Formats: sequence, C-alpha cells, structure tokens
Amino acid sequence: MGHIDAPIAVARNADTDELVLRSHLPRELAGRESLEVNSAWLVDVDAYGAVAFRVLPALRLGGTGTDKVLLRVSGDFAPREYNEANREQLSSSLHRALVAEGLFDDEAQALLDTWELSYFQSAGMRIFFLVPRAWTDLYLPLSASKPAQITRVMVGRIELVTPQQRSNLQQIAQMPAAEVTAEATRLRDDYYGRIGTTSPEQFRQVNSGRQSLEEYGISVPRSYQLYLALGRFRNALLLDEVARRPTPALEAFIYAHGLQGYRPAETSVTARRQSLFDPATSTP
Repeated sequence: MGHIDAPIAVARNADTDELVLRSHLPRELAGRESLEVNSAWLVDVDAYGAVAFRVLPALRLGGTGTDKVLLRVSGDFAPREYNEANREQLSSSLHRALVAEGLFDDEAQALLDTWELSYFQSAGMRIFFLVPRAWTDLYLPLSASKPAQITRVMVGRIELVTPQQRSNLQQIAQMPAAEVTAEATRLRDDYYGRIGTTSPEQFRQVNSGRQSLEEYGISVPRSYQLYLALGRFRNALLLDEVARRPTPALEAFIYAHGLQGYRPAETSVTARRQSLFDPATSTP
C-alpha cells in the first residue's frame, strides 16, 4: 500500500513542551464539515510500565483547510500521574468508545487484547484516536455482494518522540565507541552463557520482553539501558538519529547489536562502520 499520512499531524513545541494537533486530511476529504474524531487519548507509558493518560476532546477535522490547528495540549505529565492501575482505566475508556462507535462488546475486547502489548505495556508516548469512517473508506474501500449494514471502527495511533528519548539518543551518541562495543560483547556473552542454556520457553519469555535480563542475574550495561528506554520503536529512532547526526558511538552500537536497516547500496555510514570494525579496512 505504501505510505499513507494519518488524518492528524502532531508537533511538539521544544520550548514549552506543548503538543499541537493539526488536521492533516487529503484533498478528497478536506472540505467535509462533519468529519470528526469522536474520541482521542494522550498516553505515556514509562520504562517501568506505569501509565499516565488524558482523554482529549472531540476533534473536528474538516471544513477550513488541511492543516488547521485542532488542539493544543501539554505533552508533559507530573510524576504523580503515573500509575500501573491507570492501564486498566485506559483500556476501559477505549473499550467504551469502541462500543459507542458500533463494535460489539466482545469485538472491542478482542481488539484491545490483540494490541495490549503495544498499546498499554510498551514504553513511549502516543496518541490514540478513533479514525473517522470516511477516512477508512477512502483508503480501505469495502463492498459486499449483497446489501448489508457494515460497521467499521479503526483505532489510529501516533507515536511521539519525547525529550527524554532525544536525551537517551544523545547520551548513546556521546559515549566512546570502544566502550559501546565492549558493553555489547559483555552483554552478548552473559546472555548466551546464562539464558542460552535455559529452556526454550524461558528463552522466548526473555526475547518477548515478558521476563527481564535482571531475573537471570545479567547486568544490563548503560548503553543498552538507554536503548531499551527508547520504547517500542527504538530501532527506528536509533537508525533515524544515525542518519541525521552520525557519531562513532551510534554506528558502533548499531553494528554490535545487529540493528542495521536495509540498504540497497552501500552508504557512508556503512563505509565508516567498516573502518571502525574491520581490521582489513582500518587505517593507522
């Protein structure tokens, strides 16, 4: 299908930490006065699984252009707003909204169960919203061979890059490349030396994130802690950072942990990586 823009665009004011939500409709829908997002939520899950969230007001997308400001909201949560119990409250809020949009109770629950890990347990800040039916029908047209009443409900999700994630990337970038490589080697040796000898089920539990390395007595090095704290889309953030602001430490981390993105042809990053790690191509 390729790239499709979400109907909402979000930008963060670096000075005030305010989030600005704008309408981002295609031309085919820009003039629709009645196009609304009836339910939306701003959610942040910290590295320990505690959740903070706000229910956002309904957003009217169409009518006055494709980039009108819909809402300004603080992108910051106070420490007291984070609570593991909020996960159930957030799930219940989404469930009620899905049922109000036309799903049966069990359908709504099945949707939330399917996406529980990425919605409610993965660290990171994100906005959820119920996608307007007209947008769904435009990009995912659906027809039936016989007349039928069709209800379509889609949850949109926009992952937001936080100041803390930017800080984590900068901290990795500023580390000595040799230290990053040494930490990766030690972590790999500990991982396969301790977890690699356990049962396949325990191996899967760790790889899926359901059990931590600490439970097996493995000390997680600083660079990898910073990487894990980047959240569910940590690899994309890391590859974007090295593409925009490459440093030897970022390249060393990506190479040491096998996180290279697909490249149809060699790039300057690849060439620099070879000079760092391949004795045959390194220079005195």
